Amino acid sequence: MRKLARGEDLTIMHISGGHELSISKQGIRSVLPPEINIVGGLCCTACVTPTHHIQEAIEISEKEDVTLATFGDMIGVPGNSKHLARDTKSVRVVNSMAEALDMAKKQDREVVFFGIGFEATAATYAPILLEEPDSFSFLGSVKRIPPFIEFLLRSGEVDVDGLLAPGLPSTITGPGPYQQLAEKYNIPIIIAGIEPLDILYAITVFLKFLRAGSKPRALNAYPGAVKREGNKKAIEMMDRAFESNDACWRGIGTISDSGLRVKEDKLNARGKFEVKVQREEAETLTTGFCNEILWGRSKPDMCEYFRDGECTPHDPRGPWMAGWKGICSIWYRYHISSPVRV
Repeated sequence: MRKLARGEDLTIMHISGGHELSISKQGIRSVLPPEINIVGGLCCTACVTPTHHIQEAIEISEKEDVTLATFGDMIGVPGNSKHLARDTKSVRVVNSMAEALDMAKKQDREVVFFGIGFEATAATYAPILLEEPDSFSFLGSVKRIPPFIEFLLRSGEVDVDGLLAPGLPSTITGPGPYQQLAEKYNIPIIIAGIEPLDILYAITVFLKFLRAGSKPRALNAYPGAVKREGNKKAIEMMDRAFESNDACWRGIGTISDSGLRVKEDKLNARGKFEVKVQREEAETLTTGFCNEILWGRSKPDMCEYFRDGECTPHDPRGPWMAGWKGICSIWYRYHISSPVRV
């Protein structure tokens, strides 16, 4: 890397909470050549789940004869006025939608699964939804990575030399969507796994590509898991179970065509229970410093709320502290007790 960097300052933005977790926990920034700056890491699925979706989950959980099931990382994420962990009784933590379905089969109550995630998680939802199970419905807040990347690049606010795309969602989509974005916005996009060596390898691939002087394109630095065509079977099932829609991202706002909505009406908990939570415009806004982190211009420890302990995973002020894979939450856990050079 030192030979390839050649003293030229380069900034790489990753698009994965898993990347930031590995980078911070393993101190990867401390071993990189000083010319290489890694920023970003916003795509924590719990962080970007909008507060009105959490309020919908709380409203449904308060209904009689209903059990709400969801992942553990959603339990600690606050809504606008209430909290799934503190203000509800009929909530159960599960590790998968399949576990929630088993729960529905063993009890007389309706089970509503509050499902979040990106493409790889949606691929696990699709086969169950296609079975159209009884006494079971889906409250979804599922997002798609490529539209988010386009949102960042189209904004003109991001000034980076390359992007690291998340490996797990890419196992479903393949490199195709990133290739289109690389060509359109003239920037190399490298698909990377989340293990430390995966990330170091992806950065090396990026540096070699720059030195070759080739036209920007998508590079697959995770070939053991990501195939050129993606996962065709998973894509086919997702297309049958879901339809794309404009989706709200917490702290960001609405991004066109960035969500996945369940097609079957009887499985859609929003319609089934006629939830009427009003979306608040305030939830699409962040503090000025949250925006600085979003665009990769600043890092969490430069924020006064982070430094003074006024924004913590237990009481988050901003969206990037709300989920356990949010960049601020990760820095709170690893950069305060074990600071590394950044």
